[in-house]
Amino acid sequence: DNVMPPQLNTMMGGKPNYLRTTQFTPATWLPKSLFNQFKRIANIYFLFVAVIVLFGTFVIDFSPKDWRSKIGPFMLVLFWTACKDLYEDMRRHKDDRKENLRVAKKYNF
Repeated sequence: DNVMPPQLNTMMGGKPNYLRTTQFTPATWLPKSLFNQFKRIANIYFLFVAVIVLFGTFVIDFSPKDWRSKIGPFMLVLFWTACKDLYEDMRRHKDDRKENLRVAKKYNF
């Protein structure tokens, strides 16, 4: 084949044009997902509220709200969004694999 440079085919196992649009690996899914979620100001606000409630409950022993009523829903939303991110990334991986297995035609002029 006329791949330039010639050693590229050997280095990439015969697949120099490999497409990858996924964001996560199994090891980076949860940290990257949480990092992306905390780019949203609403999640930072609810984290701040949760920290204040926890501080008021366990440090100074006074909080008008039960800590479980703030932490539970917040953790549930974070986990649900992380699962949604994982599902979307798995779909991207499936689409990438299908695209990478397509046969390409090469035209020489």
